[in-house]
Amino acid sequence: VVIKSPVNAFSTESDFVTLEWEDLFSADSFQIQLDTISGNFIQPVWQITTAELSIAYTITKRGQYKWRVRALNNGVS
Repeated sequence: VVIKSPVNAFSTESDFVTLEWEDLFSADSFQIQLDTISGNFIQPVWQITTAELSIAYTITKRGQYKWRVRALNNGVS
């Protein structure tokens, strides 16, 4: 899946961020994970599964973050 915005490893001074990615033909949903820049996604700051191609998240602590998206088909990557 191609990340559209924001770029991975982004800094924020805002209270929210909208994550956007490109569609993938075989995907029926997407798993999104957001973590601090020093995190390893084992216990991400936020994780959600959605069928949408973008999603907004309220940042509770301003700083540097990274994120990833994984395409799912019937709940399987």
